[in-house]
Amino acid sequence: MYCKDCGKKLSKNATFCLRCGTEINMNEQEIENLQKEETNKLCIISMILLVISIILFILNSNYMQFKNTIFSIINILSLLSSIILMIVARISYPKSKFSKILMILYIIFMIIFLIYIKVTL
Repeated sequence: MYCKDCGKKLSKNATFCLRCGTEINMNEQEIENLQKEETNKLCIISMILLVISIILFILNSNYMQFKNTIFSIINILSLLSSIILMIVARISYPKSKFSKILMILYIIFMIIFLIYIKVTL
């Protein structure tokens, strides 16, 4: 969000502009739009981390002749981070359709992953 008078970028909780001193009055629609933007950012970062985790899992299990510990650690950290971000997005902004769909996709992914592990062991 930017100041309507001077154009300075404002923090999401700003009540006035630090540059020109203009009071910031946001209506409910503007607040909802800011929350939607924040949720979308969290969800996109979460999806990127999930994709990284999947790629590392495939590389570590199929294409390497040895199990690389660094890949495993990065894989686990990126998977946990993606799940935590999805949960934060879902709890912080419960009205978000994007975070709801993402949560459903994560649940489906986890079920498929657990079935895969069960079959391969």
